Amino acid sequence: MGDRPSWGESAIPAMSFFPLLVILHALAAMASSAVDARSRLIPSLNHASLGGLAWHIRGITALAIAFVVVGALIRLGGLA
Repeated sequence: MGDRPSWGESAIPAMSFFPLLVILHALAAMASSAVDARSRLIPSLNHASLGGLAWHIRGITALAIAFVVVGALIRLGGLA
């Protein structure tokens, strides 16, 4: 097999920042969902708005699990 660039590197110089951009967007999505829940849902929490809070919690949990999986893959060489 030929030489393959490692994770975060690219044969196209303009694409070398792409993995960092994906991580920053995922962090921004997690933070914005948490801020939205904290500022909009939690102050007026009642039985009717509990479903919306549950969806925020599911989304943040899914992003956190994705971070753990991708981090483990990078650490163990799966995304080399």
